[in-house]
Amino acid sequence: MRIALVEEFSGRAAVLLRAKQPFVVMRQRRVAGIYFPQPDASMPIEMKREIFGAMSTALAKHLRKDGIGQQAIHRDFQKWRRARRAARSRR
Repeated sequence: MRIALVEEFSGRAAVLLRAKQPFVVMRQRRVAGIYFPQPDASMPIEMKREIFGAMSTALAKHLRKDGIGQQAIHRDFQKWRRARRAARSRR
């Protein structure tokens, strides 16, 4: 099994994630993560739902902590969208 330091992983993630063999990512002599490739396999819907729920909860908690509401997010998105459209029209 290959071992990659966090620094190596962050710089070569695309290459490492295409690997056919599992590898371990280490941070300060501790395991930060383990990657097991699953070629030609899709993620089960139950797992997708669980991940979506966990990420949604964590994001909502983070936004509440920072005092960011739905209106602020909508304004930021509209601002980004206008800038993106303006950049496209200049091409």
